[in-house]
Amino acid sequence: MFIRDTWYVVAEPAEIQPGKLLARTVLNEKIVLYRTQSGRVVAFSDVCPHRYAPLSAGRIEGESIRCPYHGSLYDSTGRCLEVPGQTGTHGMSIGLTGFPIIERHNYVWIWMGEPARSDQGNSIPEWFSYADPDNATWQGRHDRFLSMPVYYELINDNLHDVSHVEFVHPETLGTTVIPQMYRMSKEDESPTRYVKKEIGTRNIRFDFHAENIQGGPILHQMLAYQRERDSWTENVDWDLALLYATPGYFLFNHRTKAVGERDAEAIQIASLHAVTPESDLSTHYFFYTANNLQSSEARRADFTKITSDALTFAFNQDKALLLEQMKRVPDHGQRMESLAKVSFMGDTTPMIGRRLIRAQRAQSDTESHP
Repeated sequence: MFIRDTWYVVAEPAEIQPGKLLARTVLNEKIVLYRTQSGRVVAFSDVCPHRYAPLSAGRIEGESIRCPYHGSLYDSTGRCLEVPGQTGTHGMSIGLTGFPIIERHNYVWIWMGEPARSDQGNSIPEWFSYADPDNATWQGRHDRFLSMPVYYELINDNLHDVSHVEFVHPETLGTTVIPQMYRMSKEDESPTRYVKKEIGTRNIRFDFHAENIQGGPILHQMLAYQRERDSWTENVDWDLALLYATPGYFLFNHRTKAVGERDAEAIQIASLHAVTPESDLSTHYFFYTANNLQSSEARRADFTKITSDALTFAFNQDKALLLEQMKRVPDHGQRMESLAKVSFMGDTTPMIGRRLIRAQRAQSDTESHP
């Protein structure tokens, strides 16, 4: 169920070090990435067209990559420059299959579809700018779970459905308020507690608003740290913007403030997620946790570690549950029909997310094969 004509996070920039080759599988295709001498990241299929050796076992030479088997040298466009022991490469049409690469918002993105159909980065959500390293307001940390043996849409389902936080994440995000609001009907809403949902052709947006509540532990920790207190036991005003874009990009922006304060006083955490299918049954899961604390460099670094560690702890709880779910779910979670046999009210949004993926894939297939 892969969309090929879109950008996927393939790596963090720090993973692609000068002089070192990085092997990674995306959408069932083995890829080799490297940074050229001039600093540009390039990506090719991880196979030499002569005898099919893995290029990731070779070496970088300036802008080029050399095969480890017979030493053929390919430039950064994939063109064969040299075959050792052979005079010239005239008459040879061999070359490497390359993939468009963009470095943006502190991530390396790859286009797995037809290169001519690349949209120049238009399908990369702008809200990944929270991860920009030169952002003066926000600071954060990368984390990732590589090659999780879980079908990618099960991870999407989990991120769409925040009603589980009370039970899976009691130490961090857990609160009765979130699942109650997630399943709230219009008749249950009030001026102080409501949820807005917008559904587009490739995106979903939730806006949660709750005033004068006891939130999860991390919300109180955020406010205590902002006020330089040991704890915060009073109620809080809380907002959460949850944004999704196909096929697997998410933003959770928590905004917490003391009851009755101006919105500008809110302390915020932005949690970014990029779900990249590795294979039919495994996934690379990249996430970045940022905050807007304005304080000394030391306190900002300390708070970044506290919030990042807390959310990584929570995501590890999700990972453990998903690994067990994957052992039991029919059809490896790939078919919507199998998951819809028993449904709760909170299952609507994950199913909408899956339908958006299928609609985009169908449209892409139609455009590729009119």
